[in-house]
Amino acid sequence: MVYYHLTPKFYIGFGQGKLPGNRERIISSGQQQFYDRSVVNANYTLDRDFGLFCYYSNQVGGIHFNAKGAVSTGDGRNQLKSDNGLMYTGRIEVLPMGKFKKDGDFSEGDLEFETTPKISIAGGYSANMNARRTRGTIGTDLFESRDLTGIFADMVLKYQGWALSSEFINRTSRQPALTYNPADSTQTAYAMTGHGVNTQISYCLPGYWEFALRYAYSEPDMEINQLAMHDSYYVVGINKYIRKHLAKLQASVGYRSQKSYNDMIPGKDSMFFVFQVELGI
Repeated sequence: MVYYHLTPKFYIGFGQGKLPGNRERIISSGQQQFYDRSVVNANYTLDRDFGLFCYYSNQVGGIHFNAKGAVSTGDGRNQLKSDNGLMYTGRIEVLPMGKFKKDGDFSEGDLEFETTPKISIAGGYSANMNARRTRGTIGTDLFESRDLTGIFADMVLKYQGWALSSEFINRTSRQPALTYNPADSTQTAYAMTGHGVNTQISYCLPGYWEFALRYAYSEPDMEINQLAMHDSYYVVGINKYIRKHLAKLQASVGYRSQKSYNDMIPGKDSMFFVFQVELGI
């Protein structure tokens, strides 16, 4: 990615990078308070793409805002071929209580112990024309391309070690989500249309021990709910930050519930435990 600053408040980028979609995906993997991003991100994120990116920051009436946009191929990262459709993405963030310390609106948990409440509220829209993959820019190939549109909204609130974040994503298609193999109509592939919500709350003690909770679910659209399951996660995390997010110990225990709407496909419930040591740079 090559960036060029036209003014101190406006710059552009050209190359391959993260699309300005959901906050959880924009946040670096090295700034996460759980072992991985949520099922909502897995199913509905815009991920990375190749194209032209624009960023503008300013304030109106003392309220800070950031506007971000991109025009990209819509085919995802490291793709050597492209279809004849483009992807259009826009996102706006409003920070009515001022900026976060050290860009804390894009780092999970309140490790800077904000002395006054800080909040960022954001929303956006994407349109991927002639998408060839099940999740737009990611996933396996569809048998026919689909036009996929997405809306997303998210927020993060931090104050004195407390952090609350939540995001909503919805993906739809004006065409049938289900595609069929023209050589064998029994073979199908579907675009992952539906919606999901991920919410996380945490508290960090002065000694940098953090306790965190996550609830996330993904709900497929009615058209594909005989093939895709309702998927929900309940996770409890305990973290010890040694050098904040650069060096940390993370432990999570959780419960996953997969509910099937198809009588021929059983649902599945499971418990899991994850321990992770991260050494960043």
